[in-house]
Amino acid sequence: MSDAVIKISYDNPWEATALEIGDNTKFVHVALAEDHSEDMNLIRLARKIPEAKSTLVGLTKRGFHSYVTKDNATRLVRYDSVPGLWLKVKDGEYSITEDGVVYSYTPPASGLAPKRLFVVFSSIHSNMYTTSLMRHFMQNFPTVQKYLPSDTAVLRIADLGGVAGAFYLNTSYLPDNVSAIQRLLTSVANQHKIGHDSVVLYGVSKGGTGALYHALKGGYRCVAVDPIVSDAYYEEQHRDSHFTTGGIFPASKQSVFRELINTVVDGGARVSGTYSRWSVICSDFSPQFVYISDILVRPLLDHISFFNSRNPEIKDHPDVGPRTVNTATTLMNMHLYGIPIRSGMNQID
Repeated sequence: MSDAVIKISYDNPWEATALEIGDNTKFVHVALAEDHSEDMNLIRLARKIPEAKSTLVGLTKRGFHSYVTKDNATRLVRYDSVPGLWLKVKDGEYSITEDGVVYSYTPPASGLAPKRLFVVFSSIHSNMYTTSLMRHFMQNFPTVQKYLPSDTAVLRIADLGGVAGAFYLNTSYLPDNVSAIQRLLTSVANQHKIGHDSVVLYGVSKGGTGALYHALKGGYRCVAVDPIVSDAYYEEQHRDSHFTTGGIFPASKQSVFRELINTVVDGGARVSGTYSRWSVICSDFSPQFVYISDILVRPLLDHISFFNSRNPEIKDHPDVGPRTVNTATTLMNMHLYGIPIRSGMNQID
């Protein structure tokens, strides 16, 4: 086996593994214990065993992403080798930028020239702990285009980085990730001669994090559904189920959002007035509401249109997206048509 591939055990001390990884290492095969169930993989094991988590976090910080589990081992590939391994990138179904951002572009189904661009940021995969690379590219709302203006193209952006994704933010390994995504947005809009005001970003949960952050960062319109703007809940209540501790990220979500919001508020002109470019759907039945209230509502109530859903079928965070599709679709189209939306808090049921 060449030095491009190394084999280790899941419980190998990270300090020893780190010494084995060289500049030429492109693949790491992590062996699992023989007595584990067939559906076990390194990510699932990391939720149970500290040594496995140390290995996974260490490899992720070095830019490695799992892509398959077979023969009782989870195999990981280095970030810059993903294009040569991910079949949907190799066969041209997905594209990739020079920065390594994977995406897909779908022109208007009507055949019209695109005048509007709808951008979908992916949520965490429905199979949260799968080791497939599709973990980073959940295809949310696959039929959305038929509910949008006929001249709307759809751009979907993958979320490589981190274990559950980078949340479209910077990671320790990808410190320029935010700028790389902003460059993609600018490039696609410019290529198709789509005006800045005709670009609308959308996402649910993790995708909502990305849509909101990049809309605030780039001044785009957005519809963000129950965005995760703080790491606290999943770190404290779910034993770090999103793998945000351990140094994979240089800063917490709450820190990066507060920093960006201070910049937005200080910017003044871009957010002045009664109407908003940014819409956030949330619910006080979701555990995310307390963080949204503190980090977003408090400083940006005059700048963002908030929609608090009181739908009794919402019991938890994952329920917000499916139970507010009607509101989200309405807001998507209002933003795409440039119909003014008042800022402030709105209650819907």
